[in-house]
Amino acid sequence: MTRRDKTDQNRGGRPGAARSGPAQPTGRRGGPIALLVIAGLLTAAGLVQLRVVWMNLPLPKSERLDVNAVVQAFRSARASWTGDVRSGVLLAIISSHFTTALHEPDRLSELFEDARAGYAGISGTQLGRLQLAALAMFRFERENAPLASWWTALEPYLTGLDNASFGHFLPELLAANTTVYTQLGLAAGSAHRSARNVVGYPHGPFLEYFAERMERMARARDEAGDPAAATACRRLVRRLLQQWVLDPAPPAVRLLAADLLIGSLAADRPASAPAATTDVVRGLRQWRAAYRDHAARRPTPLSLLSSSYAPVADQSAHDRLRDAVAALFWITPGLIVAVVLTALAATRWLRHSAAGAGLRAALAGGLLLGLALIAAGLLYFQVNPAGAHDDLRRLGSPDLGWPRYPFVSAAVAVVLLVLVAVWPARGGQRAARVAAWATALCVLLAAVLMGTCLWARAATARYETRTAALLDSGEFAALAGAEADRQLDPLRAWNP
Repeated sequence: MTRRDKTDQNRGGRPGAARSGPAQPTGRRGGPIALLVIAGLLTAAGLVQLRVVWMNLPLPKSERLDVNAVVQAFRSARASWTGDVRSGVLLAIISSHFTTALHEPDRLSELFEDARAGYAGISGTQLGRLQLAALAMFRFERENAPLASWWTALEPYLTGLDNASFGHFLPELLAANTTVYTQLGLAAGSAHRSARNVVGYPHGPFLEYFAERMERMARARDEAGDPAAATACRRLVRRLLQQWVLDPAPPAVRLLAADLLIGSLAADRPASAPAATTDVVRGLRQWRAAYRDHAARRPTPLSLLSSSYAPVADQSAHDRLRDAVAALFWITPGLIVAVVLTALAATRWLRHSAAGAGLRAALAGGLLLGLALIAAGLLYFQVNPAGAHDDLRRLGSPDLGWPRYPFVSAAVAVVLLVLVAVWPARGGQRAARVAAWATALCVLLAAVLMGTCLWARAATARYETRTAALLDSGEFAALAGAEADRQLDPLRAWNP
């Protein structure tokens, strides 16, 4: 045994221990390792929650519906529909046939016969007779039949309807379609909007064509010396338009009926127009203006939050969800930058953790960076709110291009961490400090992300619930306000 070995043994060491070098203080690495593990777990959990939020936003959830599954669901549902819902479906099909005939006139005979067959299954309304009359008018036009001869051929369709109802059963059909979309997994508001996208619009071309041709036929009967027939034509079309303005339906259907009724009444000679008619026209114009003014003050929903371009039904619920989405897509890019830098420089932190890049400094630095990033986001949306909201519309709308602000968030995070890297330090501790602060930033942003995801999920649920409630109670009143309905009192009291 050498003298050095004896000395080591006397000091309580073992022979040769001095030659192996000093032992590393592994206990000091426990804190950094624990923080790295926490950062990894929180980041993974936050990104999972982010995906859940994204998949449950109205548009992504609607887009995930399988087309074949939707078709099959409606086929199964329609087989069991009866009464008003079935009548509403058949009326929509006949109006769709009319629109098809306008674009494909060579199919008119086929479509007319199918419409006749569908008419046999309609009950509770005489609207089907008017649809068949519109198809017959179109056939007369195709055959170049003189307008003066139309009345004789159309009289069986148009007489005996003095007290008839021309209901379209759109509310019943809308409710049935909404139920189908709800069963397919859509939330209440999204199901209502998806159903609304296909309900009511087939009737527009039919209604415009029928009202305009009936006015022309009434003038032709006046010129032929048959004022009774002319009056019958005008009274019939005005009763139809009156009912369609007053009956619940998507606003586009009611507004179209109002425009056509205003045009019909305005065509009368001013001297012969009674005061009641003047009040009706004034009330219709005010009612229409109330809707348009209120709707113009509301933006269209963000692409992510709606499957249609109808104005926002509940502004506060929409804005709350919009703010949550904006926060998510500001925080996430910064988190990704922090994760990347942590992965690249984590070994430097572990190597130098005992020399200066300690846990307390890392936590304080990460908190400082996180607050700076969040403050930058608030400033970004405060300085240019219109531009920021316009940028939000790019989310979920590929035609508008990539949104800018997630890249701004990533750039801010990079700049902050670069400042940390260039701050003076000894030896190789700069990279260690960047890794330490980036790891702490991961922990903070991942925790904030998870909290924001909870906010976004609650905001999504509230937005869906409020949208459905307002649309179910009446979409027109939800946008124009309940007071607008009073402008229709003269119309309700009016007898065409």
